[in-house]
Amino acid sequence: MENEYSSPEQNAAEQRKPVRNSKAIIICIFSLISYIASPAYIIIMLILGIEYRNKIFEKLLFQAPYVFIPFCLHIAAWVLMIIARVRYKECIFAKILMWFYIGVVLVFMVLVIALHSYLSSCYFPG
Repeated sequence: MENEYSSPEQNAAEQRKPVRNSKAIIICIFSLISYIASPAYIIIMLILGIEYRNKIFEKLLFQAPYVFIPFCLHIAAWVLMIIARVRYKECIFAKILMWFYIGVVLVFMVLVIALHSYLSSCYFPG
């Protein structure tokens, strides 16, 4: 039986409890799997293409429909994360996933800028 006259501290503590919604966690796990599978597909196809020099792997890696597989996996990861964040706002895993994805994008941007400045200083000193 709940007490109608509970203190505001107890109400605040109950609101701060992490929500463990199984649907949100499943969506986040699929998002993380597709986020990891995107570069893994590229790396595996490059390794197999270099190792075996087979026409099948060249098709899988460089022809039109197969080039979009890692791109689609990456977009699917972002979409699933956004769905989890919108539908289950209290899910901690979705919040962590969101900040992880944003952090990866920021690190990638910093690396691209650093590489660009390094290469431009090598080829065009001055």
